[in-house]
Amino acid sequence: MNCPVTFLTAAAGFAADRLIKTVASRKEGRRTFFKDKVTFRKTTNKGFALNKCEGKRGLVVAVSIAAFLAVVFLFGITLRDEEYRNKRPAAALLLGGSLGNLYERIRYGSVIDYISVAPFKKIFFNLADVLIAIGALLYMF
Repeated sequence: MNCPVTFLTAAAGFAADRLIKTVASRKEGRRTFFKDKVTFRKTTNKGFALNKCEGKRGLVVAVSIAAFLAVVFLFGITLRDEEYRNKRPAAALLLGGSLGNLYERIRYGSVIDYISVAPFKKIFFNLADVLIAIGALLYMF
């Protein structure tokens, strides 16, 4: 993946996350699919995963900024050093996802989550979370 495609992938991930969150923020109620195995319902998360540190906005934003800067650093390494060229797709997913969640935490004080899957029906997440998880897994391999 060349540098412009890497940037475009990160931007596309961020844009898709923002679009879906915008749509999710306008929807009310709960919808289920695949015999109640997938649930769509807007929730907000004012903390980290599973609402950890929910009442500590300053801490959540500070840690999110630090994590984002670490991702930017990794992203820079993959662009600068040809040895890490194969890590560019992972870095792009990490950057797009982390920027999507950081943007919401700073602007709104919370992150919109909207999807849950069985057997973890009480855990809701969003596209940015998926991008971060896939990017982290790809980066490790």
